[in-house]
Amino acid sequence: MREIVVMENVVGRMLNHPWQQYDFNSQVEILVSSSKTPLTIEKPDNVQVLENPHQFKTQDSSKSVVGPDSKELLLSSKEVTSNPRGKVKANVESKFLRQLVVTMSIFDGKKVISELKKEFIMKAWASICTKLNLLGSFFGLATFYDQARSALVNKTIKIKESEPSLKAKEHLKIVLRERDEKSKEVSTSNRSLEKARKNMKKLKDRRDAAKEEAVEMESNVSTAE
Repeated sequence: MREIVVMENVVGRMLNHPWQQYDFNSQVEILVSSSKTPLTIEKPDNVQVLENPHQFKTQDSSKSVVGPDSKELLLSSKEVTSNPRGKVKANVESKFLRQLVVTMSIFDGKKVISELKKEFIMKAWASICTKLNLLGSFFGLATFYDQARSALVNKTIKIKESEPSLKAKEHLKIVLRERDEKSKEVSTSNRSLEKARKNMKKLKDRRDAAKEEAVEMESNVSTAE
């Protein structure tokens, strides 16, 4: 009776908590008789089955609905009480192998995640290296540009300070002055031309009006005759 109750407790914990690990050598204790007679286990009259905490009940309190965990526990307890020691050992080993398969599946999943993380880190590092190279090239071009600009500023200062540059500056002022004078003359001519165009337009309008009056007068004369 003691061995049956211990086995029921172990199987119940395995069904309700399949993710936990158990030491079967310390939990399962089956006493074997020293004689050569086969091991017989009597089926107890009263087998107490622990209800699953997730078990639900209908509105009728007199009829209870047993969840899948409690049904499996009841079947396992019946197998333990009715089967010989070999079947009990095979049942325990199958539960252990099931838990081992779940553990191996978790390990494979963690390995896949680790490989994906590694691949992502390698791609990110390659992208970062490319951007660092571009950044280094940009800073190199910026340094070269600063050096060239400094050299150009120095040359400009030297040219301004030299006498030929002063003469060229004076000549440039004269040229600009002449250009301004010519531009003024051109603008004056443009204004005169615009006025002439307006006068021509007025004269053309007057001519057209005179032609119309002449046509009307001719028509009136022909009508009077």
